[in-house]
Amino acid sequence: MKKWILLVPAIASLAVGTFILVKKDKEEEDNDPAKNDAKKNTAVNPCEGSYSFVSGYSDARTVDVKFTYDADRFSFKQIEEEFLTFTSVSHAAAIYGEDFNIQIEYSDFAGGENFAALADVLKEKKKGFAPVVYGDNSGYMYFNGDNVCFVFPATEYSYLLVTVIKDKNSDIDYRDLPEDPDVTVIMGSIRIS
Repeated sequence: MKKWILLVPAIASLAVGTFILVKKDKEEEDNDPAKNDAKKNTAVNPCEGSYSFVSGYSDARTVDVKFTYDADRFSFKQIEEEFLTFTSVSHAAAIYGEDFNIQIEYSDFAGGENFAALADVLKEKKKGFAPVVYGDNSGYMYFNGDNVCFVFPATEYSYLLVTVIKDKNSDIDYRDLPEDPDVTVIMGSIRIS
């Protein structure tokens, strides 16, 4: 009987100690900015979208673009009409959300132009032009009204244009969109092949 009397407090002490240790680890995790950033920069319900286009002239090839978005808060479809913003292409990818929508499309370089020449033109003509890096993707951003545009190189003949369109009813400042956790997840997940 005495063994049981001594064993109960020992088990209770172990349980309390374990609870305190787990709680302390959870509090440290909640206060760790790196872990919180990692949580913010992942999709809760990741879903993959894709968009393809043909690039080139005599040596034309199909370019595939894949990206990840959070299916709990966004929907995706390819569109051939009712574009989210003006475009000259036949089809685009559209991601629909509450605070903003995103249109992904390709654009051909002007004759004799390349990505560096495009960047020079944008730097001269566009407000807020700046280099950006999202994961493995390096490109440039600029503001077009309340929209934020991103350009990434695709092929020697074309580039990817990603336009983030702020919803009229959203309280988000369009200038904060480049750092928005959902935007950074999508931009960082873009893969061009």
